[in-house]
Amino acid sequence: MEIENHPFIKLPDYKVDKIILGSFACLKKGSYGEWFYLASGKSHFWRLIEKTFEKVLPTTQEKKDLMKEKQIWLTDVATQAIRKKENHGCLDTNLKIIKYNINFIQKVFDSNHIEKVLCTSVWVAELWEKKITPKLSLSQDLELIRLPSPSPMADRAIRNNDEYKKLLETDKNFNTFQFRLQKFKEGLGI
Repeated sequence: MEIENHPFIKLPDYKVDKIILGSFACLKKGSYGEWFYLASGKSHFWRLIEKTFEKVLPTTQEKKDLMKEKQIWLTDVATQAIRKKENHGCLDTNLKIIKYNINFIQKVFDSNHIEKVLCTSVWVAELWEKKITPKLSLSQDLELIRLPSPSPMADRAIRNNDEYKKLLETDKNFNTFQFRLQKFKEGLGI
């Protein structure tokens, strides 16, 4: 098990008012290429962002440009982590966090007026509340939004969600992706 350093974390070069917070980059044999935040082949994240903002984002630069336009900073809770089992790849349950992303997050709060932190899973929200915010100096009110995980592994949890079950009762064709999309739109104020 080796320590992985997050390949994408850096300060935004534009003003932001929202942070979308994930866990840690998915290792792809050390070569990320055009991969950029939550872009593993199985994650629905960028498809959800495209549908939320009604844009097609085929390149990393177009993704970055949309984040700038919408004043969103993408980052993760960890800057260093270890994978407990090599063959379990991108699962958050496989992560052991070595270093939290406190310094970069503090710098963004110091130079921006952040209104919302949108966490890409319940686990990320718990880490935000227990490991990160106690170490931050926050001078502004902040809305914490727990989004359903964009990982297909979260489908089972979504199907057990009472709100999802009620929506499914009114529309038998309603699915877990549509539920995620609804929550992303709500969270981002669309």
